[in-house]
Amino acid sequence: MSEYFFIKTTRALSEENIKSIIGEAGYDTSDYTYSPLTDNQGWEAKGDVAMSISRLEFAAKKLRIPVSISATAIALQANAVGLASTIYSIDFQNSTPDTWTLSVYQTLPSSPGLKSVSWKQTTVPKNGESGVQWNISYLVGIANYKQHFGKGVYRASQKLSTQLGSKWACRFLDNAQQLFENGSTVAGQVVIENQSGDFANLGIGMDGDLALVQSDVYSGNNAQFEVTPTYWVALYKDVVQGEVISGNQIHGPIQAVFPSGVTQLTYEAYIDGKQFVFGQQGGAALVAPLEQVERRLRALAAA
Repeated sequence: MSEYFFIKTTRALSEENIKSIIGEAGYDTSDYTYSPLTDNQGWEAKGDVAMSISRLEFAAKKLRIPVSISATAIALQANAVGLASTIYSIDFQNSTPDTWTLSVYQTLPSSPGLKSVSWKQTTVPKNGESGVQWNISYLVGIANYKQHFGKGVYRASQKLSTQLGSKWACRFLDNAQQLFENGSTVAGQVVIENQSGDFANLGIGMDGDLALVQSDVYSGNNAQFEVTPTYWVALYKDVVQGEVISGNQIHGPIQAVFPSGVTQLTYEAYIDGKQFVFGQQGGAALVAPLEQVERRLRALAAA
């Protein structure tokens, strides 16, 4: 269980203020319970999904909510294994005349058959700049699959913090599929055994969001994740967080590689004559004929 404290600095805080900060930081507000602190000093948010203090602080600053944020040692412990305390970020500079959404997603090369979903994303208007960030704190989850305006989207019905080398069981209890800790497995791996008696969509994620899902796992079978993630970035005109990556990107994907000691990358998109350029700033780029990009946009809009 993770506990976070939001202490007022110049004015009183409401529960909606706290939920706004958590939502702006990219976490699901329904994952936490909220309790006022004594003497109207602030609020406590408690839940099973660990959050990044820096992300919360960045969100509060963006929303212009004056607040001091801290966490208990229990909450911080979830981010204290290996590289979990390191924050990674990808920024996007959009120097084109259109609005684009940069999506970051993951693949696990050693775990075939998984569905990658739009894990982190940011929408940037023309001549704008924004970014996403994360730390390496893992979670396991059960996912519901829904169609959202014709898009296949996975939403987590349960997310729990985990560590590599953990084994979990999916069981049917209180009229719902639920996850329970179930021992250990080999280092660098997470295993979820479906003991629920029905199909289950079982997933793994990072930094509070689902990233990969193994769908329709038979009861009595395992979803096995060899966790050595590869990161990818791609440009979309319209993508929903949790949407299955299906090849409808406008430009990309490009593998995002963090060299040793590097934790921040910047990608840019711009028009060079009749070419649409998308790539890492100061690094390799993908170039496409502008006319073909526009034709692809029209085809997707008509689909």
